[in-house]
Amino acid sequence: MNLYLQRRTLIVLSVLSGAFLVLYIRLFDIMVVNHSYYEAYAQKQYFGHYRPETKRGNIYDRQGRVLAIDIDGYSIYLKKTKSIKKDTLKDLSEALGIPFGDIKSKLNQDKDRVILTRHLPPERAVKVKASQYKAFVELLPEPLRVYPKGPLASHILGFVGAEHKGLE
Repeated sequence: MNLYLQRRTLIVLSVLSGAFLVLYIRLFDIMVVNHSYYEAYAQKQYFGHYRPETKRGNIYDRQGRVLAIDIDGYSIYLKKTKSIKKDTLKDLSEALGIPFGDIKSKLNQDKDRVILTRHLPPERAVKVKASQYKAFVELLPEPLRVYPKGPLASHILGFVGAEHKGLE
């Protein structure tokens, strides 16, 4: 009986030791061998990109006239870096039509990037993207809901806020 318990204990300890050995080998593989892969993966996940909402469908009346449509628009974010010069910010404020004081106050926020403007038409967004500001400015596409016949029935057709969630 004593020999039976010793064998059984040896088998259980061997299985547990083998399982921990496999676990340690896998941890070594992740933390040492493939460190650069997982570090890049974590960076990508941490600094992930915002996936824009899909466009909402058009709404028509019974005679086929458009009541609500989505058009392309952009939000402009300013990446906060120490290399932004005051003259560059002044030029950017003139290009976007935003007062320089507003941009300066937004830069004092405790965020890596601050929103400068929303609902920018594509024509102006292309000019900003192609200009000297592209190192500091990030453009994110966002759909804009437009009511060609006026906002009179927007509460019936549905309208959304900044986060593209329905408002009451």
